[in-house]
Amino acid sequence: MNLKRKFLLICGGMSSVISLPLALVSANPTTNDGTENGTNIALGKSTEQNDFENGTEFNGSKAVDGDFNTRWATNQSDPSNGAKTLIIDLGSEQKVSSFQLFLERDNITGFKLFASNQKENLDNDANKVFEWTESEQNLRRTIYYGNFTSIKENARYVMLKVTNWSESGRTINPKLKWKNISVKELELYTEPMDLQNNIYNVLEKIQDWRPAINTDGNKITLPEEIDSSRIEIQADYEQIIDSKGNVFKPLTSKTVELLVIYTDKKGKKHKVKPASNLEVTGKFVQQENKNPKPKVAVEIAEWYSNSNENLKLNKDFKIFVKGKLDEKLNKMFNELKLDFKDIFNKEIEIKSFADSDTTNGNIVFDLTETQIPGYDEETYGMIIDNDVTIKAVNRIGAFWSTRTLLQMLKSNENFELSKGQMKDYPKFKKRGFSFDVGRKAVSMDILKAVVKEMSWYKMNELQVHLSDNLIFLEDYVSDKKEDKDIERSFDAYSGWRLESSKYKEIDGKKVYLHNEDYHYTIDEFKKFMNDSNDLSVNIVPELDFPAHALSITKIWKEFAVKKFGTNAGGKRTLVDHVDITNPEAVKLIKEILDDYTNEGKIFDKNSRTTVHIGCDEFFDSPDAYYDFANEMFKYFIDKGIQVRLWGSFTHIRSASKHIKEEYKDKVEMNIWSLGWANPSAMYDEGYKLINTLDSPTYMVPNGTGSRSAYGDFLNNKNIYDNYEANIMGNSNIPSGSSQMLGGMYAIWGDSLLDVRATGVNEYDLFERFKDALPYFATKVWGVGSDGLDSTFEEYRDNIITKIGDAPNSNPSHKIKLEKNSSHYFSYDFKGSNDSEKLLDKKGKFGIMNLSSGMSTSNEEGISSLKVVDKTAKATTNIDLLGFNNRIKFVIKRQKVSDDQEEEVIFSTDTPYGQLAIKARQKDSTKFGFSRELMDYTFDYELPYDKWVEIELVSEFDDAKKVAITKLFVNGKETGGKPVGTNGSRRIDKKTGEYTVEHTFTNSSSLFIPLQYIGDGKNTFKGYITNIEHSLNEVDKNKFEKSLLEDIDFSLKLLKNNNVTASDISVEGIDKDKIISDVQLISKDDKKIVVKVTLSYKNDPNISIVKNKMIDLENKSNSVVESPKPKNNEDNKKTNEEPNTTNKETPKDSFDKSLEKTNDDKNTSKSGTYIASAIAAIFGSISLVLGVLLFKNKNK
Repeated sequence: MNLKRKFLLICGGMSSVISLPLALVSANPTTNDGTENGTNIALGKSTEQNDFENGTEFNGSKAVDGDFNTRWATNQSDPSNGAKTLIIDLGSEQKVSSFQLFLERDNITGFKLFASNQKENLDNDANKVFEWTESEQNLRRTIYYGNFTSIKENARYVMLKVTNWSESGRTINPKLKWKNISVKELELYTEPMDLQNNIYNVLEKIQDWRPAINTDGNKITLPEEIDSSRIEIQADYEQIIDSKGNVFKPLTSKTVELLVIYTDKKGKKHKVKPASNLEVTGKFVQQENKNPKPKVAVEIAEWYSNSNENLKLNKDFKIFVKGKLDEKLNKMFNELKLDFKDIFNKEIEIKSFADSDTTNGNIVFDLTETQIPGYDEETYGMIIDNDVTIKAVNRIGAFWSTRTLLQMLKSNENFELSKGQMKDYPKFKKRGFSFDVGRKAVSMDILKAVVKEMSWYKMNELQVHLSDNLIFLEDYVSDKKEDKDIERSFDAYSGWRLESSKYKEIDGKKVYLHNEDYHYTIDEFKKFMNDSNDLSVNIVPELDFPAHALSITKIWKEFAVKKFGTNAGGKRTLVDHVDITNPEAVKLIKEILDDYTNEGKIFDKNSRTTVHIGCDEFFDSPDAYYDFANEMFKYFIDKGIQVRLWGSFTHIRSASKHIKEEYKDKVEMNIWSLGWANPSAMYDEGYKLINTLDSPTYMVPNGTGSRSAYGDFLNNKNIYDNYEANIMGNSNIPSGSSQMLGGMYAIWGDSLLDVRATGVNEYDLFERFKDALPYFATKVWGVGSDGLDSTFEEYRDNIITKIGDAPNSNPSHKIKLEKNSSHYFSYDFKGSNDSEKLLDKKGKFGIMNLSSGMSTSNEEGISSLKVVDKTAKATTNIDLLGFNNRIKFVIKRQKVSDDQEEEVIFSTDTPYGQLAIKARQKDSTKFGFSRELMDYTFDYELPYDKWVEIELVSEFDDAKKVAITKLFVNGKETGGKPVGTNGSRRIDKKTGEYTVEHTFTNSSSLFIPLQYIGDGKNTFKGYITNIEHSLNEVDKNKFEKSLLEDIDFSLKLLKNNNVTASDISVEGIDKDKIISDVQLISKDDKKIVVKVTLSYKNDPNISIVKNKMIDLENKSNSVVESPKPKNNEDNKKTNEEPNTTNKETPKDSFDKSLEKTNDDKNTSKSGTYIASAIAAIFGSISLVLGVLLFKNKNK
């Protein structure tokens, strides 16, 4: 045996990768199994040493405390100055036969062991039981084990005498020059070891073994001399090689990374080999001239095709299901139906396979098998031939297949699919996104949209950061740094977003832990978790302790750390830290958690929820921190709940406190900073890791458009080209390790709150999340051993643009215009009765509903809505308009009482804060709007008693992905960039007094609220009319459409009973040039509402839509005898005079009152005033001229 041979071992319980040469062996016979050496009789015994490092606690007791994170370390000295000795007092005479010695560095070149029942002259040769000296054959190492040359039956004292050492390790930190010795642990055992089966000898044997596949191609050959039941294979693709070494051939050849784990008889797992790659030969060889792999949102793991043909699905294809459907599967198929309907505007029928006559051209889900070799819960298979057959053993895999299927169909408008077969599965178990909703409130609707989008890209974990506060507490500290500054820091904004029953009575009022401005109720969050699970996305709630906890400490101030820390030049207070040196404070934290984790509560063990406790950036007592972490780990482990935290065990160090070994492999850890938690060290210690490194996966949105770590966006190209979840800095963690869980990216709200707010709102955050999602999702799902299928540019431009956003989700509030319409709605308040006056004349929103304090009006000959009471409110049912939609209205404002704090024109119900457009913003005299606890004003005051035309649009910036809301007054942009406030005030650093209000302008993104006119609390007073939507774009046919708009047509009933659309005639149009179409919208005994489309006969694409009402109670609309025309030609032959009543428009009466501009460009923006004037003056002549102009244009 070559004694120079070396191998790498990551030793369980050790904190670093060590180089371990072949250990010393003794020829003595063995009686004890060395993998279970018995009890370490040296553990916890008293010690004495002749030296330990000055100014430290690295004394000899650290070598027998059972903790591999501690050590006995000496001062620097030369061996010529004398040996270093450690004596262990066993307390009584005992039998001692064997030992194990663990060193920090492999720099010791000689040592001896002595044992006796007498301490005097302990190191004489008669007591020597072991000696080792480095030689060419025996290179120094960090682990030694062996049997004594003679068994000591009655030894009480054992001495380790280190006789020689060097300043550098041979393999461990060889560049470190430090001439001392450092012993992690010395273990002593009563019985001799079975050296052949000693764990370190076993590990060496496995090290010699090289993984290979047997001749049948279905099994990894394991070393014969080792108990194979103790060997576990961990692979990055366990769908190809499982833990027992079974091989499931991929469709085409694929490289799999393997890691070998050996479990000793104590149950300790040893990573015995560095990860190695193994090529697994596939079932087929893909030819380049055959159908390539379909390109969908994230790359398909395996694909093979021997065809150049496509399968064209039947026009009315169906989905047939084989297998028993449970509640979860029924929800999955319902989701598929809804998504299909949203994408293709078609229904899809899902039926039992038993009802199928033929499957050709249809889709079959075969869910009959609960176990298929090589399939885990996320795996699915799909064969595309004469039909599509999908297999999965779990609802999750089946759901992922529906995402792939929809994306393939969406990429081919003809419903054609490339023939071939696929097997698809992820590389990493956890593929996530962390969303800070603690600092900046985020509505449940946005959270749902995030989950929907994640599931579209097969991401499966949303970590919801539910509590936090302003991190820059120095913003509340004056230059004086006094007690007042500490107290003032409690004023900083904090958020606890999940309903809690915990409260404290302060000044006779119950003050609850959760935020009053916005929080999720337990019921709605539980439903959210369940609904997300139906989309195969798990929710990980995060509640931060003991730092980032101002929500707690501002209520229970007695448990706050009331002092200054070291950050921000010593000006950042620690009041957001819970004083965990106080047992009552820790008790409070447990009581808060009990509210969520006790049996029957939202996060109990039956919910199978992973709970994140934060546990990072704590700048107070390290000892208390480790005690707290251990106590929290025990709390969750005892409850059977998976616990997770932000890695901090490298930055936060304690000389005496450490995490207990029995907890480490039960804890999940987000690696977020290389300085706070060294990934290799955390891996070696047994933690389960999720790569969430700040660089490159942290976004701190601010609306500037920057792309970098801690920037406004992620650098997507860098993510797509370079990100690997298992590579963190210089640490390359085996991707196949069960400890390497996956990757996650994050949005943090540092610049979204308090005096750091920039105006970025929740939809702006959604845009940033969505912007990075495809690229990150691709890398954590896995790209296989053949690398990326597309370049970044190809993926961005040719795949993502086709696949687009998740279906059946509309967080951007995009609108769909009615066919032939340029307007989403229009209220002109004209008509023969109130119902007609309140009818939406262009859209689908019907008749507006008025409360008391509102009425239709025709004062001064102007049709309008009159508002006289601040409690008035009109319901439109329009809700919200997304970006790049204009709203225009004409308003005459009147004075309100002095006690009315603001004047609301439009509003919409909102989960938190206020969503409204205001004639006067609160605490201001100026026009503005409010959204998400932020108030904006324009530099413009709406005048009293004067008709003014107002236009608003929120224009989206594609580069910065925020919108800027613009105000136009009488056609001219007015008021500048809106300025936002959130109620926070800055302090004068010299005096500590609050001064100016914090303002921001980076984002004024606004979904225009139109659910109500007014808000029922502070509604404006006055008149409003001509409320109309238009797109924020140039319409090349604007003039021609304006001529159609000005046609004052009427409707004529051709019969009284059982009226259909064909029984209504459009009168007052030139039927030789204009085509009309009537659609029935609604009817009852009193009225009929229809949609009339007018278009040019020679260009039907130019058209307008108007909604009209026929009042059946008006006898003039009844028909005495009116035969129904036989066809459209008969209808065209009617030659009645057009109805000339109600021709006056509001503009005709009040244009003189409008604040006009002479700027032709701005005049054109405000509407087709010129065209309208021409139409009013020349009447039908304008129509003739228009048609002639149009004909001439089209020659």
